[in-house]
Order: sequence, then C-alpha cells, then structure tokens
Amino acid sequence: MEIQKIPSALSAEISTNKGQQAPTQAGAAVVTTAPKQATISKDWQLLEKSQNALHALDDIDTDKVSALRESLKNGSFELDLEKIAEQMLNQHG
Repeated sequence: MEIQKIPSALSAEISTNKGQQAPTQAGAAVVTTAPKQATISKDWQLLEKSQNALHALDDIDTDKVSALRESLKNGSFELDLEKIAEQMLNQHG
C-alpha cells in the first residue's frame, strides 16, 4: 500500500478563491473577477475515488461477528491469557 500526499481542503479552497478581489476603499466600486476554472489535481481525484470506495465498504464484518457470537454461545471461544498478558506488557511496559 502506497501512501500519497493529499493537499488539505483548506488549500484547495484558497486556490479556488484566488480570482476574487476584496474592495480596497469604502467609496470605491467593488471589482470582482470571475474565478478561474479550478483544475483538480491528481491527488484530489485520488482522494475522491478513495472516499467513494470507502463508503462502499461495510463498517462491520458481519460474518466475523456472527462467528464470534456463535462460538460464545456454544462455548468454543478460547482466550490465550498468556498471549494477552504478553501483549499488555509489550504495550504498557
């Protein structure tokens, strides 16, 4: 899995608003230019594709949950207490 740099939404918004100008004086006419057509970077396109793919995935693995429930019901679920203790020591010293 490759991690790619993705620009923040704030920088994308700033670059979109570059074409607009604020009024300079109270009595002066407000001059605004139409914002330029924003080009979407490859990183932003990748982010949009990734978000769509993530929304399509289930949040919970229902097959795994049902298997765990079944093993708890029938008493076949086993805990390796030594392994749990070892990992607790590794994590917390």
